[in-house]
Amino acid sequence: MNDFVDSTPLYAAFGVEGDNLKPFGSSGHFIEGKKKTNCMGGACTFSFQKATMLMLAGIVVLHITTIILLLVAAIDNAWWISDTVSTDLWGRWELTNSAWHITNLKNYPEEYLQTVQATSVLACVFAILALFVFVAQLFTLPKGQRFTFTGILQLIACLCIMIAASIYTAELHTNETVGGYGHSYVLAWISFVLTFILAITYLILRKKSE
Repeated sequence: MNDFVDSTPLYAAFGVEGDNLKPFGSSGHFIEGKKKTNCMGGACTFSFQKATMLMLAGIVVLHITTIILLLVAAIDNAWWISDTVSTDLWGRWELTNSAWHITNLKNYPEEYLQTVQATSVLACVFAILALFVFVAQLFTLPKGQRFTFTGILQLIACLCIMIAASIYTAELHTNETVGGYGHSYVLAWISFVLTFILAITYLILRKKSE
């Protein structure tokens, strides 16, 4: 009569074959080769599922945070600021007689400005699309291919916001001596870092699930 707990189905779920399992005393422990495993009942399965859920929740929160930062960077009028001027990608606010008045960005190179505008909007679109694709693929695609498309979309969003911020840095406000970059500009670069981290994370998770 065996005096240990039969946890073969639990170990099989983690890829351990039944022939490699050997009883270890009467405590329900098993040894695979020379490695001792201390799983009892469904404890390991529960811990693994809990860790997976926490990881996925963290990724979703980080993704939503990145989208919010991208939207703020694209919309808020704080790419270049001074005491009397506040500029975004769409207009220029000037303080005149204690009131702010909006004007067009007439002095900006049109081709560079349009590129910055287009790539910043595309970064938001691809980041939002990647979130929906990620949630959908959790339930539709098999393991090993789960996060591939999401990672590609995140890489595109990362590339778009990098192009926008780089062109803005290199081609706009280069001759201005008054003022400096505002928080929207800083958020754009932070969003670039976060989208890059997310893209790499999705690709790593895909490889681990194979």
